[in-house]
Amino acid sequence: MIQIKDLDYSLSLKLGDPVQGNSDGNIFDSEDRLKYLDRAYSRLIRTLPKLMTSNTPLFANSFDLLEMELTNAEHRKGNGIILKKNDYSISFEKLEELFIVVAKAGAAETKTGTYYNGGATFIQPDKYYSVLNGKNSSYAASVETKKFYYTYLSNKIYLLPILTSGHYYSKLSTTYKEDAPVLTWDTELPIMNQYVDLLIVMAANEGMQDLARQDKVGLYSNDIMGQLNILQGYAARKEQQEGSDLNG
Repeated sequence: MIQIKDLDYSLSLKLGDPVQGNSDGNIFDSEDRLKYLDRAYSRLIRTLPKLMTSNTPLFANSFDLLEMELTNAEHRKGNGIILKKNDYSISFEKLEELFIVVAKAGAAETKTGTYYNGGATFIQPDKYYSVLNGKNSSYAASVETKKFYYTYLSNKIYLLPILTSGHYYSKLSTTYKEDAPVLTWDTELPIMNQYVDLLIVMAANEGMQDLARQDKVGLYSNDIMGQLNILQGYAARKEQQEGSDLNG
């Protein structure tokens, strides 16, 4: 774990405005530097999963779980489900996967009453009505074949097929990408040392963009790309090695 305030001096040097002890500099005050670290960390945890796939470090691959019991009549049909956790609405861009439980109508809420417990496949919103009306040969929603789909319309989840008799959707669960924490100087980040320099350069680049220092922006952007290319290459080699080990 690394405390944010321990990165401040290195960032101030990179910004060309050295300070000690989270004080204000001649160009950037302490809140500016904290803001740049906050932006950089958010960017870092968005970028690494795209580059490193299965070898993404844990600090950049943090997911949370939402589970919802469906009690509303329309929700049990599969219509208009709003995803919320502790009154916090979850945006669809953060969803990684979605699972459903389909129960038999009239059966007790037990394992014996469960007809299907598994994943639903995402379809684009503009395909919803063609699948709903059986006009899309690529997606045949069916209880009998256990082909279930989901999409979002008007900020709500819709499941297919719509269940009106015999079965109902009893539960929905999804994994979603957690938001980056709002950083303070006392925040501790679960980041390994090999990513610290990249984080600082990203933060310094944010500051140079605010100053419109295109020379420094170009320099730091090249540094960032170089480090990301190294990490991507490392992840690819590791994945290849893991594949070789599995194949004997």
